[in-house]
Amino acid sequence: VEVEGETALDDFDIMRYTGPGFSVVFYISVAVIDGNLDISFLKEVGSSLISAIEISAGTLPNLDPFISYNTYGLDRTVREGQELRIPITATDYDSPASAIVLDGEVLEESFYTMIDYGNGVGELVVNPGYGDAGEYLFYISAEEEDGLETDCNACWATGTLIVEPTPVGSPVYRVNAGDWNEVSDGNVPWTIDSHAKPSPYVNIDEIRAASASHTIISNDTDAPDAVFSKSRAEVRHNADMEWNFPVPDGNYTAKLYFVDSKPDYVSDRFFDVVVEGNIVINHLNILSEAPRNVPIQKNISAQVSDDKLTIRLVDRNLQQLIGTVIAAIEIVYDGPIVAPVAMESSLDLARIDESLSQPVMAYPNPVGEELTLVLESATVNDISVRLFDRNNQVKYRGVNKVDTERASASFYLGNTLAPGIYYAEVYDGVDRQIIKVIKK
Repeated sequence: VEVEGETALDDFDIMRYTGPGFSVVFYISVAVIDGNLDISFLKEVGSSLISAIEISAGTLPNLDPFISYNTYGLDRTVREGQELRIPITATDYDSPASAIVLDGEVLEESFYTMIDYGNGVGELVVNPGYGDAGEYLFYISAEEEDGLETDCNACWATGTLIVEPTPVGSPVYRVNAGDWNEVSDGNVPWTIDSHAKPSPYVNIDEIRAASASHTIISNDTDAPDAVFSKSRAEVRHNADMEWNFPVPDGNYTAKLYFVDSKPDYVSDRFFDVVVEGNIVINHLNILSEAPRNVPIQKNISAQVSDDKLTIRLVDRNLQQLIGTVIAAIEIVYDGPIVAPVAMESSLDLARIDESLSQPVMAYPNPVGEELTLVLESATVNDISVRLFDRNNQVKYRGVNKVDTERASASFYLGNTLAPGIYYAEVYDGVDRQIIKVIKK
């Protein structure tokens, strides 16, 4: 969407932004000097769509960035051990893209990384570990040189993150290598890995994206027939194919699926399979183990201690442009790394007098008119709270005073506190803690 020739919304996707059935309004302040206010809808995919337009006299003091999601379109689901990347883009009508700062967080958790690439582009990367199954709240936001306004209508959004359990023996990743079709198979599909949409786990920047087609005649592997219609192939001379799967440390089985359809490759295509730096298959020749169009499966056990499982197919044919090939990959979680039993350590009495911090949780979060703070243990002390906005301005103060021990304290915020993201400073007379609170 362009207003008076300036970009207001870039690649705007209504369904991704709001989800089905919800409306959204954007406010643009623009100076008109030619007697016409021009609004252009530039179609990218599908057709442009708008429900209503209102033109009013007056100005807005500052326009905040517009992010690529709205709260209604932001819910996400991921499995334990999987990586989830939530791309974030933001546009700002009256500020340069270089002034935009992106932020995001899974509240009160640490299994995420927020990456701001600059110019209004970033990602919230979520990596839940095993044992993190549950429901979480997360948010994303964008601000520019004037900071984040708590009452902006489109510069921040919250979503629900569902982390599904991954029992031992269950798949974490599945890739339909070299194919543009996703294959459904239980809770974890075999994902696309095509020239137009390569898998994020393959070193596509370093190798040529090529596919080999097959018509299989039988299949005794664990994988469905549909994943063997194509393979990812490396046809450049002496080039390796590398896959890196982000996973928590633990024990895994890498199930590798191969099929070949070229009869003249029976003695020409051979390569090593290296998993976690170890050569696990030396000089693999697919057609020496199975006929043409008959897939084979290799199960490789691996222990990961660096947060990624690395698989390399190393070309050993130095004479011809044959290269490596693979049809599908499945990564299965086999359980945690069991540490050896350590000697019992003695109690450090020098630390016995150190005061313990008091963990605090906000409930509910996002909050409405009333905020309840839940402490880990009861206290008779006064509990005070101050809410700061992103510009470090105090927007609320409150003190909870009672004569009895309690493990929670409630504060009435009312409806005058603007919706937005706040830092809550909580003090119980001993410990002080900062947590994030979202006012809806």
